Amino acid sequence: MLSLLNRDEYKYAANDLGCAHPSFCTLIGLPVGAAFNVEAGEKKIDEAARMDTIFHFFGHCKEGKLDLGDNEVIAVIRFKMMMERLTDRNVGRSSAGCSLIFLNACESLLGDSDYSLRSAAARPGICGLVATEAEVPRDFALQFGHRFLQLLVDEGHSVGETIGVLREELWPLSLLYGCYAHPAYRIERSSVVGADQSS
Repeated sequence: MLSLLNRDEYKYAANDLGCAHPSFCTLIGLPVGAAFNVEAGEKKIDEAARMDTIFHFFGHCKEGKLDLGDNEVIAVIRFKMMMERLTDRNVGRSSAGCSLIFLNACESLLGDSDYSLRSAAARPGICGLVATEAEVPRDFALQFGHRFLQLLVDEGHSVGETIGVLREELWPLSLLYGCYAHPAYRIERSSVVGADQSS
């Protein structure tokens, strides 16, 4: 799990999520962890490149650029380079790996088909993308993002099952999110992690 977060939007999380805030903090704190700027995010990507990863972005998207605040934006070319670094782990490995991209930012699916965040994420080593097709109210985006990660990571649902649950639980605004990922993708916890959690 790698979370790249707009710091200002993250600050609203405590208020907007209320009693669910500690759970959100636990999820974004999972290895490889959270970053609040591009440089730290790229360092986290280098750490994550040794394993399959959920790349989670929470912030804004304007004119096809991810906005971290503090005048830091990630344009399509930079995002493509980040995804190349994330999937570069295939060298010397027998399996192709399978990472998932979750862009929780307004209109992150929009853009020219050949020059968009969606096209930058379409590459070997990435099984798909979940992102937004329109403007999303901040409090709802936070709620959807937290619940998405909770269902996928904590509860072990597949992407398809997760989107299905969210369609019912958060109707109708959940329709603002598009899923371009393999529906069977799921996180499998190791037996060691499962044993630790059950004690």
